[in-house]
Amino acid sequence: MARQFTYNPHTCQYEPVFITGKKLLQRLAVFFTFSLLTATGLFFWYIDRYAPIQEQYLQQQNYNLKVKWATLEQRIDNAYASLNDLISQDDQNYRVILDLQPLGHEEREAGVGGVEPLYLAEVSGYNLILETYKRFEKLKHQVDVEKQSYEQLNQEADNKRTMWASRPAIQPIRNKELTRLHTTFGLRMHPIFNMLMDHKGLDFTAAKGTPVYATGDGRVSMAYFSGSYGNVVFVDHGFDFETRYAHLYKFIVRQGQFVKRGELLGYVGNTGISASPHLHYEVLYKGSQINPINFFQRDLNNAEYEKLISLTANNTGSLD
Repeated sequence: MARQFTYNPHTCQYEPVFITGKKLLQRLAVFFTFSLLTATGLFFWYIDRYAPIQEQYLQQQNYNLKVKWATLEQRIDNAYASLNDLISQDDQNYRVILDLQPLGHEEREAGVGGVEPLYLAEVSGYNLILETYKRFEKLKHQVDVEKQSYEQLNQEADNKRTMWASRPAIQPIRNKELTRLHTTFGLRMHPIFNMLMDHKGLDFTAAKGTPVYATGDGRVSMAYFSGSYGNVVFVDHGFDFETRYAHLYKFIVRQGQFVKRGELLGYVGNTGISASPHLHYEVLYKGSQINPINFFQRDLNNAEYEKLISLTANNTGSLD
């Protein structure tokens, strides 16, 4: 630090200036006062312009929470959109295909808005948290309802697949030319007894030994020789359906055996009360015979089915 000098006229020399204690204290007082005022000003300027470190930390945490909250809200919105798409598919597609009634609004909303858990009382003054909680709980409930609905759909689809596979749906012998179906269903003149009698099935003309196939999945309930039916096979398809295959030359299945649609049961014959080799085929629903011609669509297109109906209408004979 440079020293201060003053000119002494008595000695005609520049002499160093020595600060006395009192003057030094005055200068120190001025310096500290100025420093204090400057520091105080800077302090108030800083706190006015910048938040305290702790407050800055809390602000950063608050910002991060807001970002996470916005992300949560977006995810809830996306989940609702996906759920509504599933509900639309459920009600407008799957339930229509499976012949099920759509779930009503009451079923989907049942249980929503019940008693709130006690811990929500701690955030009772925070509407944003409460509203988001209610949205989330409603979403969770509706997802549970839709999950149960899809479980019902899966079960019903399994039942329908089993039913569709079991329901008689094809002709019991190969009849691509559509010329083997010999008689209409109902009252006709019996070819042997020469009297009007109900004919409870349809006759397929075919050579002895022509393969005879199951028309749907099922279990063989009987396979035996009957005085009227000859060698006959009864197949229980479940769902109140049964089919019968009569006048067989022989059958190759046994009672209790499970058979698939299109599986070989036996061969055309002329056993029992029969005028010539043919297959007598019956379809029963709830124990009563119904016209089998209504169960041939599976292996015929529309034109072939209409042709078959036309040929049948012009043929009134029977072979048993």
